Amino acid sequence: MTSQIRISGEVFTREEAQANQRAQVFIELARENNTRIECLCHGDTAPLPLYSRRVGSQYVLCRMPETGLGHSPDCVFYGETSHSTNTTGQIERVDAIEEDDAGISHIRLSVPLTIRQPADRKKSAAPQPNSPRSPAYAAVDELGLLRYLWHCARFNRWYPSMLGKRGWTTVAYHLGKVASQMEVSGLSLSHRLLVAPGRIDHSSVLADFTNEERIQANTDLFFVIGLVKRVDASHGQSYIALQNLRERLWFTEDVWRLCRPRWEGVEQATQPIDGQCVVIAGVTVNERGFLRARYANFLAVSRDFVPFVSPWEGQLVSHLANQQRAFMVRLTPDDTTAGLALLDTASRYERLSIIPQGGVSYGDTARWVWDQNMASTIPELPPAISATGPKVGG
Repeated sequence: MTSQIRISGEVFTREEAQANQRAQVFIELARENNTRIECLCHGDTAPLPLYSRRVGSQYVLCRMPETGLGHSPDCVFYGETSHSTNTTGQIERVDAIEEDDAGISHIRLSVPLTIRQPADRKKSAAPQPNSPRSPAYAAVDELGLLRYLWHCARFNRWYPSMLGKRGWTTVAYHLGKVASQMEVSGLSLSHRLLVAPGRIDHSSVLADFTNEERIQANTDLFFVIGLVKRVDASHGQSYIALQNLRERLWFTEDVWRLCRPRWEGVEQATQPIDGQCVVIAGVTVNERGFLRARYANFLAVSRDFVPFVSPWEGQLVSHLANQQRAFMVRLTPDDTTAGLALLDTASRYERLSIIPQGGVSYGDTARWVWDQNMASTIPELPPAISATGPKVGG
C-alpha cells in the first residue's frame, strides 16, 4: 500500500512528498501558515498528524511523537521507536543544514569563523596513530548561507501586494530575525552576523556589535551583509562601501583576486534590469575599527530584492513583477541556476523553465519554457487566478 499525505489541501503519495518539487513548496506553505500535514494511511476519515523538518535543501516529513502505533502496519510511519521517522523510513541523514525539533537550523560551514595561528594549525594537523578517518560532511560556504537566510526570510517570494513595501529596512529586520533561529559552530548566527542597518546611524553600529558580542580583534571572524553601494578596485587595496554602514570592507590583493570574478559575474547579471548586489563577507576587525574581508561572495537581486543568478533569470523576475504575478524563486545553497515558479495559477505551482541561447533542453518537463534559441522575447505566461500573499515581503 502506498500511503497518501495531505499537504495544504493537496494530496500526494509518500514518494511525491519526498522528491516532488511541487510537494516541497506545499510543505513550505504549510510551515508558514501553520496548517496540518496529515498521513492518510487509514483513509480520509482518520488522518494522523505529521510534521516537517528541514534537512539540507529539502524538507522531510516525520511522524508526531507517540503516534507510531496509530499508523497502518504497512505505513512507513508505523513503529514503536521513540525517534521520528521521515518519508524514506530512515533517521534523517547528516547534511550541511539540519533542523532540530525546536526549529533551530544547525548549519555546517565550509569557511572558518576563527583565524588560527600557524602553530595551532600545524599542531591540529598532526595525525594521531591508529585514529579512524573522520567522515566527510556536507557544508555550505558564505554564499550558501546568504541564500539560506534569503529563503528563510521569504525574500524568494513575490506577490503584487508587496509593491513598495520591501526596502532594505525590511530586509535587514527579517534577516536578523531568522538568524536568531540558526546556529553555526555552536553559536547563534545572530552573535556572528552584522547586517547593515536600514538607515544611517550616527553611532557606530560596528563598535556596538563587536563590544556586545565580545569579538576579539584580528582573531574572531563574523559575517557582514549589506547592499553594495560602491566598489573601488583601482588601488593596491580594494574596498566595498555598503549602504548605511560607515565602515568599508577592505580586501587584500590576494583575497580580492578570488572575489573579483564573483563580483563581475553578479554585476553582469544585474545590468539588464538595473538590479542590485548584496554582499556577504567573513571579516575581522582590527584595533582601529577597520574591517578586513577574509572571504566574500555576492547575490544578485532585483529592485524588490528577489534573488536570481543569470541575466535572463533577472529579466524573467522583472517581467513577472511588472505583470503583477505571484511567483517564487527556488535557490538552494549549491544551485548554479535559479528555479522560478508561478504561485497564482490553477495548479498553485507552475514551474517556469529557461533555455539560454546556445543551451539545450535535457528532457525538461515544465509546461512553460522560454527557449531563447527560438525567441528572444518572453512568451505569454500561463493564465493567473487570484493569489493572496503576505502584506510585507518578509
